Amino acid sequence: MHERENLDPERITDDHPVRARVWRMANLFVATRRLSESLRLIGVAYVQPDLAGFDDLRTLTDLSLQIALTDNVDLTLRGEWRRDSQPPAGVRRNDVVFTTGFAFSLR
Repeated sequence: MHERENLDPERITDDHPVRARVWRMANLFVATRRLSESLRLIGVAYVQPDLAGFDDLRTLTDLSLQIALTDNVDLTLRGEWRRDSQPPAGVRRNDVVFTTGFAFSLR
């Protein structure tokens, strides 16, 4: 995939380029596992290395647990981890987020 990144020059405090054009390899991995009749585990991972240098790597890992409450309503517990091996100054290399929500389906 071709990535175009245009950053705000007033927020860049190091030598990170303000504009970058990068060709990245886009890899997607998905796995699901039914743990019981009402419990399902879902894992998704994106791995995107820069084709010009594999030391520049961006990843996203998402793990969800879906709990069936009724036939049409699920409770979802989700954790997400984003990693950029070469972020600009002031941007964290790792970012972790946990969320909880409900999923409604019309079956």
